[in-house]
Amino acid sequence: MKNYIFFLLVTLTSSGALAQKIESNVQEDAAFLFPMSKGQSAPFPGILLSPPAAIKIITDHNVFESRLKLEVDTAVSIARAKLLFDLKEQESKCLTEKSIQDARISSSENKVRLLEKELARSEQELLELKSSIPSRSTWFGIGFASSVIFTIATAYAIGQVSN
Repeated sequence: MKNYIFFLLVTLTSSGALAQKIESNVQEDAAFLFPMSKGQSAPFPGILLSPPAAIKIITDHNVFESRLKLEVDTAVSIARAKLLFDLKEQESKCLTEKSIQDARISSSENKVRLLEKELARSEQELLELKSSIPSRSTWFGIGFASSVIFTIATAYAIGQVSN
């Protein structure tokens, strides 16, 4: 952190630097902060940034991870909320459909019970009706007795008319 502050102070107070090839034991591919004063030669080739550009790069670097985490957390929270909403909606639909089906089943069971009672009552009435109707032998006897009485009455009537 001290290096960043020192770099910012040096770049803010200096207006420019000259880059010249100077022999040094600094590796060219190494990343480091090398503050320079006005008129000082750069010990390596590279890019010189203005103070606002350096501040922007440092700030962007420092904020990147927290910003990325915030965006990922926001996206995850939104996705989780959508999934929870969809889950609750499906649970609600399921419960509603279950209630409807339970009501239909209950209604059907009630209809079956009523029809069973009606069938039992109808069977009982049929049995009572069958028991109140005379049997075949009774009807045969009544028919036979009626024909005998009719025949006797006819013979008597003919006998009375002939006398």
